[in-house]
Amino acid sequence: DLFEYVNQTQFDWHSTEPSSLTPRAQTFSGLRDIGRPPLQSASVTRLDCAAGGGLVCLVYQTGTSTVVHIFDPVTDGTVLLQTKTSLIKPRAIAVGSVFWILGVSGAGTEIELYSYDPATDVALQTETDVSGAGAAITCYDATLNIAANGFWVAVHRATPTTQLIPVNSSGVAGTPITGPVTAFTHVAVCDTSTRAHLLAVKTADSLEQLFSYTLAGALANGPTSVFIAAHIRQPGMIARINGSDVAILAEVTDTPERNAINGQFVGATTHVGL
Repeated sequence: DLFEYVNQTQFDWHSTEPSSLTPRAQTFSGLRDIGRPPLQSASVTRLDCAAGGGLVCLVYQTGTSTVVHIFDPVTDGTVLLQTKTSLIKPRAIAVGSVFWILGVSGAGTEIELYSYDPATDVALQTETDVSGAGAAITCYDATLNIAANGFWVAVHRATPTTQLIPVNSSGVAGTPITGPVTAFTHVAVCDTSTRAHLLAVKTADSLEQLFSYTLAGALANGPTSVFIAAHIRQPGMIARINGSDVAILAEVTDTPERNAINGQFVGATTHVGL
């Protein structure tokens, strides 16, 4: 069914199939491309979003393709709707008003990069791969850096090898920071202005380890065990804007429908729990 929000005293919602609770939507209701994945035959298995310049970028994987939907959140008007085939595990980053879309290539060995500038582009622009061909990519993560002049990408390959890659606001990858050679199932990345932080779930025991690096690439702290309970899902990590600590979240391994979330604040330069 389709519902229209009209914000009136008795009935806030109007429906195309009226009932005692929902009057009928007007014949001339404005129907738009709203910012959400449409109903489709293939499941949505991964999604992400970013906002910048007054627009929202929604990316989602369906099958082995990624759909990029950029829209105006006020009017729901579509600015761009484009599908990239053979691209999985998409991420979206907004640097100012420019959107950067990342994903793993169909072969599973590269991190591809695309951009969209609403002021100049009519379609996604293909950029140089953030991480070129190599061993199979087990997991990766991407996040805006705290100075908002680029972003970080953490890439873990099956070899096992890990890299933290800085990407500037022009989409150019800088010198990677070499991370641990431990086998991981998930990685997360954030920065606190003077440090780049890697949170990883070890394959052997599903426990998180936190590593912190100087921007020159030297290991400053870690590995530090964060939780004592095993986790199986992608962990999250957010740097507070003051750069003094990071917030870490992860799902506890448990029976279905009883899973819990562990959370912890950790000092960015000390790894001491706060």
